[in-house]
Amino acid sequence: MAPVNRLDPVIKALQMETGIDPDSLVVPQGVLASYVSNAREIYSEQGIGIIDLGHTKSSFYIFRNGVPVLQTTAAIGGLNITQKIAEHYKISLAEAEVAKVNKGFFGAPGLEVTNEQKAFSDLISAIMEPVFHKFYQCMMAYTARYHDYVLRLYACGGTSLIPGLPEVLSTRWKIPVDYLTISNQLPNLSINPSKQTDIVLSNAICIGLSQTKGNARNTINFRSGRLRNHKSGLNIKWKQFEKPLRIITFVYVFLVTCMGIQYFLLNSQIKSKEKVYSK
Repeated sequence: MAPVNRLDPVIKALQMETGIDPDSLVVPQGVLASYVSNAREIYSEQGIGIIDLGHTKSSFYIFRNGVPVLQTTAAIGGLNITQKIAEHYKISLAEAEVAKVNKGFFGAPGLEVTNEQKAFSDLISAIMEPVFHKFYQCMMAYTARYHDYVLRLYACGGTSLIPGLPEVLSTRWKIPVDYLTISNQLPNLSINPSKQTDIVLSNAICIGLSQTKGNARNTINFRSGRLRNHKSGLNIKWKQFEKPLRIITFVYVFLVTCMGIQYFLLNSQIKSKEKVYSK
């Protein structure tokens, strides 16, 4: 693939394809870097890892003194879990999604469960095992390169909310695991950024990585603060009907005019005949 010398055509193509304003396009790694650098009092460790378990992919970022140094991504996410549940239990994707959200969990050590619950938990864990293995390899690469260790992990993304994830990873890797605390800032955030508050990237990551419910078709232009709703129904482009509607309107007006003229002429003829007969 040839290198891209100018981003304008790429951005315009993305805008036409997705309908999202270019101001809303943000690189996740840059978002996380901005957030971590602006929250040093929270993320004070020298080396931290952020696990983003999304819908169709999972990413792992390692920061050293607030600077992103390593990243890896696996094409496995919550959708794969839903598909596997549907396939294993012979149910629909909608039923599998409900089962995952309401009953899914990672089997933490020492947790007492029934055989059916353990089988369900083991199914979810098996799907995510390649992801966690890849994340561990990334941590080993960090240790080899910087002669240092990842001291704490933070989880975000919808799939990370499956119960038991922090306990399982903490026990497995002997590292403290917490959830990313972006959502704690929600009461202080506004969709109207000002020069005094650098919330653009924090807002982006808060909505993009920590939103668990709501209309995923809503997007925010993070520079202007406008909320755009992509309707969940049929996406009808009314502009394509503009020309046919003009033609129909013209024909309708023409017919009404013709009928009016005919009515006037006929009415005149009738009055003329009435005058003749009256004599």
